[in-house]
Amino acid sequence: MFTGGDNGGGVLLNAYAPNFTLSNDIIAFNAGDHGGGVRVGLPTPATDPVNDNFVLRNSRITQNGGGANPGDEGPGGVALYAGADGYLIEENFICGNFSLANGAGIGHIGLSDEGRIRNNQIVFNQSFDQGTGPNGGGLFIAGAPLVGEGLSAGAGDVWIVGNLIQGNQAGAGNGGALATNAFNGSDAIPGDALATYSLRLINNTIVNNVTGGAGVIVLSDVAKSRIIHNTIAHNDNTATAATAFTGPNGFSQSVRQVSGIYALQHSANLLDALGVASGFANPEFLDNIVWHNRSCYWSDTGVNGGQGIVCDDAGTVFYDEFGVQGDNGCVNIDYSVITDLGDTAICPSSTHNVSGDPAFVGPSFLTSPSTAPFAGNGGRVEAFATLDEGGNFIDVPFGLDSALDPGGQLTLKGNFHLTENSPAVDIGFNTGVANDIDG
Repeated sequence: MFTGGDNGGGVLLNAYAPNFTLSNDIIAFNAGDHGGGVRVGLPTPATDPVNDNFVLRNSRITQNGGGANPGDEGPGGVALYAGADGYLIEENFICGNFSLANGAGIGHIGLSDEGRIRNNQIVFNQSFDQGTGPNGGGLFIAGAPLVGEGLSAGAGDVWIVGNLIQGNQAGAGNGGALATNAFNGSDAIPGDALATYSLRLINNTIVNNVTGGAGVIVLSDVAKSRIIHNTIAHNDNTATAATAFTGPNGFSQSVRQVSGIYALQHSANLLDALGVASGFANPEFLDNIVWHNRSCYWSDTGVNGGQGIVCDDAGTVFYDEFGVQGDNGCVNIDYSVITDLGDTAICPSSTHNVSGDPAFVGPSFLTSPSTAPFAGNGGRVEAFATLDEGGNFIDVPFGLDSALDPGGQLTLKGNFHLTENSPAVDIGFNTGVANDIDG
């Protein structure tokens, strides 16, 4: 067991540690400026650290903290910096980690080619900072330098496969489940609008995550990606990050944000590298379920007697599940079950989509900010502002409903497997993926 570490976190592999395997361990209650639980490499290495083929397997990484210095990188649970080619993060329980920086659960920052994150439980991690607005409650995948700081070298090919990504929160930024940044850069293929490195998001269950900014999944400078065979359901956007307070009501009421997949326009550096005038992240999006991801907002105008988050507005629930930054473009969504076939961010050329209850085995068990436990308050979640903090001044509490029904019997809440009558059965396209999340 690794516990009580500070400054360097629980486990630190600085450099020249190739083929290192860490397995069957408990890594808990550690803190570090650049990574809380496990850290591989340095944020800005001068040379290749040669930490290739690192393996983290069958371990518990819980309640660690990262990012002590505002503006610095410092994922909470697992920090993977450049030079960790061929890493494998598998079969771990990554829970309850916190970061003041990007990537509360797992952060991949810099060029580490052929990284694999598979079959993990990445649950209830939180990123939050009042001043900087960090992204990626569950995962943060980025090249270096980040957007706005120059052209990155790319992040490398990254596979995120078969994970449960649940209950994470990006409280002051984007991407409650997953945020990317500068994923492609100098690996761009000029004139092709694509790049060498690809992000692959396959067979994941992405549920019950909460985002204060925009998008449970945010794609930034991602020129090449595949999002296939995922369940993206019952995630909530609370519009409580500073970036959501852009409407006519100022700090009295926020503006609803995209709750599902949010594609950003490419940066000027990436556009130059691609040799194109414009473009945005537009993944190959096939065989997914995108269902009931709510777009809520925060109000200080006396909602049922106090400040709070409103998801049910006069009987109407909004599901703004796809979006392109600036509403300048549309995304291709094919062979999927989605909430709203008329979503204007979906390209008209999209095909073979259906809308209908996916018929999960059990209901979602995310309570706050759902209406069920707050029926007496008209569905308001009591999330109060602390104006003296400045910037991001609302931290939203949320949690899981009991697994017991009123009679004291165990229920199937949170079981996102499909029943035999699901409209998702037999509508998919053969993408070459042979197994589902269960193998």
